[in-house]
Amino acid sequence: MKKSATDPHYTPQDIAKAVAASIGGRAPAFVLDPAAGDGALLVAVAARFPSAKMLAMDVDKKAAGRLQRKLPSSVVSVCDALTQKSIVHSHVWHFRDRVDVVVANPPFGNRHKAMVLVVDAWGKQVRCGTAAAHVLSSAMWFSPKRMVVVVPDSLLYSERDADVRHLLGGRYVLSVLRSLGSGAFAGTGASVSLIELKRKRGASKEAQGARKAAVKLDVGVVELIRGGVPMHEAEDLAEGGRPLLHTTNLLGKERCRIVKPSKRGIVSGPVILLPRVGLPTKRHLTPANLREHQLSDCVIAFRCQSREAAWAVSRHLCAHFERLLSCWRGTGAQYTTLKKLRDCLDDLGISVQVGGRSECASSFNGEGIAHGF
Repeated sequence: MKKSATDPHYTPQDIAKAVAASIGGRAPAFVLDPAAGDGALLVAVAARFPSAKMLAMDVDKKAAGRLQRKLPSSVVSVCDALTQKSIVHSHVWHFRDRVDVVVANPPFGNRHKAMVLVVDAWGKQVRCGTAAAHVLSSAMWFSPKRMVVVVPDSLLYSERDADVRHLLGGRYVLSVLRSLGSGAFAGTGASVSLIELKRKRGASKEAQGARKAAVKLDVGVVELIRGGVPMHEAEDLAEGGRPLLHTTNLLGKERCRIVKPSKRGIVSGPVILLPRVGLPTKRHLTPANLREHQLSDCVIAFRCQSREAAWAVSRHLCAHFERLLSCWRGTGAQYTTLKKLRDCLDDLGISVQVGGRSECASSFNGEGIAHGF
């Protein structure tokens, strides 16, 4: 959502304190505000629970900067909480499985007309208002144990938001803590309430499973294989060697060196080859059909069970390319790990195992990589 799409109405201090006071029980470890604005809610919660870690997202860069200065130890991301691409690239995304409480005063919409958004949640597509979209998105992507949210009463009663109530009701128990009336936010005229959503027992695993099932891919098991030869240790071998695949020749532009094979990182068959160090492009997702090749330690292969499966995985990863790219991080060269890729593929509904050496015994005949089989 663009910054201009909604009218910001920051949370008054009395409401922020009421939200913080509504978080009972033990102190939460991680508290997220997905539409933090000037940070009034998180500041109030931090005052009540000094040991809690504050997480914040907001589309307004200046507001995010002000909040970071108010709460220097918090994690603040300039992020659109309704866009998957923006969420998975945020720093907050790394805490997605650790959020205890979501507090929010989400945007209500434009003052001139009610906005209707389309949201994909748990494999279903629903039309709803702006505030409902924010609540649903937070529940979907972060699965918090509880949510304390200021919402327009339309979320509670309108036909437009009925599907959202139904989806949330399957995973959370919704309670209205107090009615705040129509004067809570000057100039809006909107009647709002403070609500609480408590996650039902077992709903967290169900939500995670539903998130994966929404994009479940029936391609069998994909084997992740990391290369085993450091380039500075690669030993050329005239006979009995294997062609070496490094980041510089993944796209088939250079002929491979023939090197002494390692016990780790030999692949064959239908594969997708990605650089472990350095960002991949969509061109890297083109499947290759290999005879036995040796991977350098800077290359990772996704070995598939068939050519058809390799193409299906390729198309799926292209469609979710931003999620795949989020696996590469680093203050210098961007790099990834088998664990990050395994978690990514698992999130995208692809069955994964980590492997090593290819079982195929076919010998190299001097050919290069056969791309686009």
